[in-house]
Amino acid sequence: MFLQCTKDKAAPIIPPSFDICDSINPISFTVNIVPILTENNCFHCHSPSPSGLGIPPNFFDHPSVVSNQDLILRTIQHDPSVRAMPYDTTTFTSISKLDQSLIDEFYCWVQSGSPDN
Repeated sequence: MFLQCTKDKAAPIIPPSFDICDSINPISFTVNIVPILTENNCFHCHSPSPSGLGIPPNFFDHPSVVSNQDLILRTIQHDPSVRAMPYDTTTFTSISKLDQSLIDEFYCWVQSGSPDN
């Protein structure tokens, strides 16, 4: 799902430039994260359903989500040591980086323990 092999050293995860997490607290998976995943076509590839649409029923139980939250952050920050996301599967290239405000929301969600709310 989110696994990728690399020989490059990972860049550090870049936190928001100021403590934005206080301004969007409480962070919510349903309110803050699902729209980012849906609007940027993440579930087209990262979903077990045949159509690739919708939230996987075991999203929070999947080992790659639980153990690779730093990898998820690095992919959306376009860290050169991993495949940048979003990714266009028709051209096999990374698409433009998400707006920083969306990356900040993801960062805050991970920092708050990735709540399933």
